[in-house]
Amino acid sequence: MALQRWDPPVEVVVRVERDRIALRIFPSAAPDATLGSTVSFAVWFRERLRDRSLTQEAAARMLGVSAKTINRWARGDTEPRFRELVMLYERLGESPFLPRLPPLGAGPDR
Repeated sequence: MALQRWDPPVEVVVRVERDRIALRIFPSAAPDATLGSTVSFAVWFRERLRDRSLTQEAAARMLGVSAKTINRWARGDTEPRFRELVMLYERLGESPFLPRLPPLGAGPDR
């Protein structure tokens, strides 16, 4: 079976918790979901640090990584591993790859 392209593109978010899995489908934020239309992790991360008035040293302490690691992320030399992305989400309340979601109990799932 051939996969067909969705028009318009959609984003699928899977949220796994202890006792449930939530699947949500959103219209894509970009008219055409191409790599060229996305913001790099480094840009997103620098904006989050600036929005929260965090220095790289303070971010390193908050996330439990070295200041050198934070500097590499902010320059775009490296990107966080999955476990570090989870930590970013837990500590900052948002992720560069997921839309902001209300808590699962906040409303009906669609």
